[in-house]
Amino acid sequence: MSRIDMELFIDSHCHLFNISDIPILQTVIDKEKFVLEQVHHPLKALLLPAVFFKRKFIKKQQYKFISFFESEIETNARNIDKSLNITLSDENHQISAGKKIITPLIMDFDRNGFVANGNPEKIKSQVVKLVETIKREDIVSTIILPFIAVDPRRFVYEDWSKEDSKLLGEGQISTNITNYINDFSVKTAINDISAIETGDICGIKLYPSLGWDLFPSDENILKSYAIVLKKLVEFDVPITVHCQKASFELGIDSDKGNEFTDPFKWNKLLANTALDLKNIRLNLAHFGGEEGVKKIADFRYKNGESEEKCPYGPRKKGWTYEIIKLIKNYDNTYADLAAFDWCDKHAVASLLWILFWDGKQDEDGEFYQDNSPNHKIINKLLWGTDIPMVLDAYRDYHDYFSSFFRAIDKPHQLEGNDYEVPAANKRYKVSEIINQLACNNPKRFHFKEN
Repeated sequence: MSRIDMELFIDSHCHLFNISDIPILQTVIDKEKFVLEQVHHPLKALLLPAVFFKRKFIKKQQYKFISFFESEIETNARNIDKSLNITLSDENHQISAGKKIITPLIMDFDRNGFVANGNPEKIKSQVVKLVETIKREDIVSTIILPFIAVDPRRFVYEDWSKEDSKLLGEGQISTNITNYINDFSVKTAINDISAIETGDICGIKLYPSLGWDLFPSDENILKSYAIVLKKLVEFDVPITVHCQKASFELGIDSDKGNEFTDPFKWNKLLANTALDLKNIRLNLAHFGGEEGVKKIADFRYKNGESEEKCPYGPRKKGWTYEIIKLIKNYDNTYADLAAFDWCDKHAVASLLWILFWDGKQDEDGEFYQDNSPNHKIINKLLWGTDIPMVLDAYRDYHDYFSSFFRAIDKPHQLEGNDYEVPAANKRYKVSEIINQLACNNPKRFHFKEN
């Protein structure tokens, strides 16, 4: 195959936090089936939160996953950098990138994790540790640009550690979020890639399933959260929000986590003209996950066997469809494919059908929206890995990317593939998809560059 030349290769979704950043006690409390008295060694307690991220017991293939959380940030950064370099130089990929960028997402575990159990906040120490480590000279060749976590409860209450605390006024909320952005030296309104360097905080991470509702029923709380979001719009920073049903919850159950994270709530937020959030620069992470993607392509079944290989669809419902509406209707909305299982033949086939149904640049396509700019889905997807969360199924960065490359380049070769895909001459080439996901689209999302 011909060489793929790219100005940038950007991974818009990964992590570098480790076990010292995770609230162990609250994680154990939340998972009632694990009883502390059954943990006979203190080190096992330290490993439990890592296991809970996937809700599985330890298996051999999870060793690298758990080992990541035991390791220092510098070690993990070096391993990612090494594996990424191998990935791009692999003769099967032949990718040449001028710059390599990863954007590790920081998570704010404080309110429902540490503070809930009487412990001090850790967000500042987590950020300082990460930034100081990656700013050391010659750590890696990859540019590392963290996204800092934002929990809106931190800014809207007089005492955010208390459930019944009084809401603050608009002026104080604006001041609180402004001070937070300034205290952590978050880069705002970036439009020049050459002006950034490793360690610069270049975006925001939202994770509602850590205990806050994106669109609460209480009108006053909703307006207070909207003040925080509107201030982030004014700062013009990219925001990544968790948007699939598999979540890490703190202080709430999985049903509540899904309720708080539902992309339908973003559709309501952005459609609410009074809140004025339509210009928010937003990445709806995970594109609804494989299950959401599979719901779009309705492969027919009869008695457990495939009745026909072409899907009957598209089905216009579910999380992924809500995200499709968002990325087509608004100029600055995107969705990454982090943690997508590229070995899931049904999910891969469904994703290819989604791109096919959307049509080429000059076609309306099956997802056409009235009174909408109707952005093409291929122009709004971002490459992301969710490293280390995929390390229980994939060996490393190279293994994950190679699985993606094979699935997109030669989907018919997926082992046991019973799912038909669009004809080769009607699919995007792998070089086109990689350039869009890892270069052109993230340039616009992160840096507003076309």
